[in-house]
Amino acid sequence: MIIYAYSDLAIVRKAMNLGAFDFLTKPINLDDLEITINKTLNHVQQLKDALKKEN
Repeated sequence: MIIYAYSDLAIVRKAMNLGAFDFLTKPINLDDLEITINKTLNHVQQLKDALKKEN
């Protein structure tokens, strides 16, 4: 996840292509931060579950 101060979508797109899961822009809205953190945690848990099934 990245936090970016500007609304330059080219930079955000590049970060996402390099592996960032999601992004927030400053100033940070705490509701958006909570949603993004929960979405990220859910994604990580799904990845862990998939790895367990493979092994």
